[in-house]
Amino acid sequence: MQLDAFLIRGDQLSFCNTAIANPIATVTENTEFVVTGTDYYGCTSKDSVWVNVIEDYRVIPNNVITPDGNQKNDVWIVQNLENYPNNHVAIFDRWGREIYATDSYSND
Repeated sequence: MQLDAFLIRGDQLSFCNTAIANPIATVTENTEFVVTGTDYYGCTSKDSVWVNVIEDYRVIPNNVITPDGNQKNDVWIVQNLENYPNNHVAIFDRWGREIYATDSYSND
C-alpha cells in the first residue's frame, strides 16, 4: 500500500515524505492533515483530520526590565515559559554584556 500525506495550511499545500512511518508535525495555526492510501489494485481511500490550535506555546519575553521599585517592569515576565521547565535564560545589556543567567527560570 502506498500512502500520500498532505499538509494544508490556509491556501498552502505541502507534500510530506511518505517513507516516514510515524511522522511528527508541529503546528502553530489551524491545520488540515490529509492522507490518501492506494492499494496494490489501484483502489484509493482518503481521510483527513483538522488540528485546531488553541494555545500558542511561543516564548514571548518582555523587552524591558527596570527593577527600581516603582511597580512598573520591576519583574521580568516571559509568557509561556512554564511549557519549557528546562530552559536557560540569559539577559544582556545594550552593549552585549551578559548581566544575568540562570537555568530553569520560572518568572520569579
